[in-house]
Amino acid sequence: MKFPNFTGISLLAYLQAITGALAKGGGRSGGVRAGRSSDRGSHPSGSGGNPRFSSAGTASTSHIGSYGFTSTSRDYSHGGYGYRNYNTAPIYVDDRYYYTNYRPTYGGYWGYDTPYGWYGLYNPTSIYWYCIPYYYYPGYHTKYYRYNEQNGAFYAPEIDVVGSGSSSALLNMTEYTDDINNYHTTFGYSITTGFPIIDCAYFSSSDPAATPADFYMRLTFWQIVEYNDTNNNSAFDDGVDTVLSSIPLNQTTVPWTTLNFLNKTAETNRTYQEATTTATINQTNSHTFNISLVFRSSNIQINATFALPITPHAAMFDLLVTGYNFTSNSSRLAILTVQSTMEYSLMDINSTTPADGAQQIKSNLTVGASIGEYSEARLEWKSSINVNNLTSSAYTQSALTLVNSKPSPIQPWLVGNDTTPYFVSVFAMTVPKDSLNTVAGTANISGFAYLDVDLLNNSGGAMNLRQGLNIPMAILMTVSALTWLLL
Repeated sequence: MKFPNFTGISLLAYLQAITGALAKGGGRSGGVRAGRSSDRGSHPSGSGGNPRFSSAGTASTSHIGSYGFTSTSRDYSHGGYGYRNYNTAPIYVDDRYYYTNYRPTYGGYWGYDTPYGWYGLYNPTSIYWYCIPYYYYPGYHTKYYRYNEQNGAFYAPEIDVVGSGSSSALLNMTEYTDDINNYHTTFGYSITTGFPIIDCAYFSSSDPAATPADFYMRLTFWQIVEYNDTNNNSAFDDGVDTVLSSIPLNQTTVPWTTLNFLNKTAETNRTYQEATTTATINQTNSHTFNISLVFRSSNIQINATFALPITPHAAMFDLLVTGYNFTSNSSRLAILTVQSTMEYSLMDINSTTPADGAQQIKSNLTVGASIGEYSEARLEWKSSINVNNLTSSAYTQSALTLVNSKPSPIQPWLVGNDTTPYFVSVFAMTVPKDSLNTVAGTANISGFAYLDVDLLNNSGGAMNLRQGLNIPMAILMTVSALTWLLL
C-alpha cells in the first residue's frame, strides 16, 4: 500500500477519511471478473487560476427522463446536478497529493487562434451534465449536448500528441485552470501486440507524470467473425448462429502500419487529430483482405461528414474492411472487440430490455455500454449496429487470456502493479446491412470510447478504492490502524 509519511494520528485520520470512499459500492453487471485491489490516499490540491466554470449553479430539477432525483440532490461544478449514494460533496483526490508538478492550462476562451479554453456561454441556472446511475442512461443528446456549439458550456482541454509516427501514440488532454479543475486524460493507441488497442485513462492531476490512473478502460479489436444469421435477428448469437470463419486481427501478412497523427481541419477552422492504421489479413492460404482503422479526436464537437460527430474527451474509430471473400451473399459479419475495465459495465440494450424499450433506445444516434456506477465512461456505436455481449467461456476466457498476455505498452503506467483488469466483456458488433456489401467484400462500423471528465473530476473519492471493498472492510482497516498505533 502506498502511504506518504504520516504521524500516528494523521494516519488514523487518513484511514477514517477513506472509510467513506470505501463505502460507495458499485454497479452490478457486465463481463468476467478477475480479482485485484488497489489502495491510495486522498488530499485536496494547491493553487489555481480562473474559476469561471467552477462554482456550482443554482439549477434544480426533479427528474430526467424516467429517473427521479432524490431530495438530497445537489449542484456540482461545470453545471452538473444529481445525487450519489455515497459522499454528496466532491472530493478531489489521489494523484494530486503524490504529484505536484501541475501543468497550468489556458484560462481564456476557446477561439480559432487559441483552440482550447472555455467554450460556450455558461449559465449557472442551466444544467449541463447529470449524475445519474448507470442503469438510467438518458440517451445521446442528454449525455453530450453540453458540447453543442448552440447551447453548450464546457472547457476544451489542451491536446498534446506523443509518439506520432510510431506503433504506440498518446493523445493527452489537460485542464488545470483552478484547484477544482485539475486533471488530464490519456487516450493511448497501440498496435504493438498485433491487435489494435485504445487505452482510455483519467488522472486527477494535470501532472503528466502522474501514475497510476484514477479510472481506466481499454478496447481491443480482436477478430472478425463471418456467420449465418440462423435466427435472422441481425446480431451474432453465440451457440445459435453458425460460424463460417473466425479470423484474429493479428493474423497479418502485412502488419499494421504505424500511427501518424495529423492535425486536420473541418467546418470553419475546427481542428482535430486523425491517424489511420492498415493491415493485410490472411483469410485463407490463397486469399487476403485489407482492414483499416481511422482514429480521430478533438476537444470540441465536430459534425462534418463523419459517420458520427466527433465528441470531446473521446477516441472515435471507423473500421473498414475491403476485399473480404464472403462464403455466401447471405453471410453476416461481426467485429469482436474486448472491453476491459476497472468497473462494472451495462449495455443500454440487454436481456432485460423490453422490445419497445429497445426500439426507443435505438432511436438515438448511438447506443452502447455505460462503465462505472454513474456512467463515468461510455463505449458507443452507431445505433444501426446490433451488439451482443458474448458470455460463453469459449469467448470470455480467451478474451481474458488475451488481455492478460498482451498488455499495451503503457498499461503498467496506467494501472501500476495491477496488471489484471476487474472486468472483461466481449462485444460482437454486427455490421448493419447498409454498411455491408458481400459482393464487393466491404464492411464498416463506427463508434467511440468516451470519458466523462466532469463526472470523474467531481467524484466522491478515489475511483479505485470502491472496488471489491465495503463498509465492514473499511471499518476493519480503521480499527486495525488504531490497534497498530496503540501497540
